[in-house]
Amino acid sequence: KQVGSEIGMDHIDWSFPNSFVLQNVYIHDLQGDTMLAWDRAKVTIDLMKLFSSTISFRTVQFSGMRANLSVDSLQVPNFQFFVDAFKPKEEDDSLSWQWSMNIESIAFNQSNITYRNPYKKDVVGKLNPNDLNVSDINGRVYVSSFLGDSVHLYVDNISMQEKSGLVVDTISAVLDINTDRIYVKDFVLATPRSHLRFDQIVVNHDNFKAFDDPMNRLRGVINIAPSVLHPADFSSLHPPLDVLFDDVRISGSIKGAPNDLQVNGMNISYGADTKFQGSAWLRNIYPDTKNFYIDANVNRLSSSPLDIADILYVSIAR
Repeated sequence: KQVGSEIGMDHIDWSFPNSFVLQNVYIHDLQGDTMLAWDRAKVTIDLMKLFSSTISFRTVQFSGMRANLSVDSLQVPNFQFFVDAFKPKEEDDSLSWQWSMNIESIAFNQSNITYRNPYKKDVVGKLNPNDLNVSDINGRVYVSSFLGDSVHLYVDNISMQEKSGLVVDTISAVLDINTDRIYVKDFVLATPRSHLRFDQIVVNHDNFKAFDDPMNRLRGVINIAPSVLHPADFSSLHPPLDVLFDDVRISGSIKGAPNDLQVNGMNISYGADTKFQGSAWLRNIYPDTKNFYIDANVNRLSSSPLDIADILYVSIAR
C-alpha cells in the first residue's frame, strides 16, 4: 500500500506456519521525521481468513515501540496520512475481490509515546496535555469485535508513567465505542497509593461532536464503586495536592454534563475527621466560575480545622 512516506526494516523472520518477527522497523511522517518505530514486533495471523480476503492478525506484540505524534498549524495530526491510506475505499468494480483487515490483540512491552502540539499554550509546572511523554508502557489490548463504526475492546493491565511524575500501575476496562456513545464497565485505575474503580461509565458524544464543547455537550453517567485516592499521586495534575497526606475515600454516582452535574449518593471521607454524605446539583463549574451554583442536600458533614485549612489551600492554590 502506497502511504507516501519512507518505511524501513532490518529483516523479517518467519516461524512456520503463521508467525512473523519484524526487526527494527521505522515509519517516517511526511516531513521525514520518525513517526513510528519498534525494535521487535511478533505478528501472528489467521491463515484461514486469507481465503475470505481478510488479513486477520491474531496477535501483534511490540517491544521497544516508539511513537512520536504531533499536529501542524491546522491541527492535523502527523499520522493522518497513514490513517487515510488504510481507509476503506469505494468498491472498484475492476477488482474481483476486496480485502479487509482486523486485529484481535495488541501487546506492548517497554514502549513509549510522545505527543507535541506547539500551537497550543503550554501548561507549566504540571502535566502538560500539549507536550506529553509517556514511557514504560506495558500491557495488552484485546479487540473482541470491530464492526462498522463500533469497536469492543478489553484493556488488560496497562501500566505507564508520564514525565510530569504521574505513575499508573494498571488500567483495566471493557469498552464499547460507537458513533453515539462510549460505554465503559469494570474500569480500574491503580497508582502507587490509590485504587479507583468505576462500575460503569457512559458518555454520550453525538458522533464525537460533543468533544468540541465538552463542558456543556458531553453528557453521561459515572457510577463510582468504593475507591481510595491518595491525593499526592495526582499532584502532577494539580501540584497543591501534595499537602494532602491522608487518603480520600469515595463512592457514589454522577450524571449530566460537566457544567450541569447531578451528584447522588455521594460518600466522601478524608482522614479521620472529614466526612460528607449527600447529593448535590452543580452548574457553571468552568469557565463561567462567577456564576457557579450548587444546591446540596447534606445528610452528614463533619471536619476539623486542620483538614479545612488543607482543603481550602488545595481549592484556591494554582
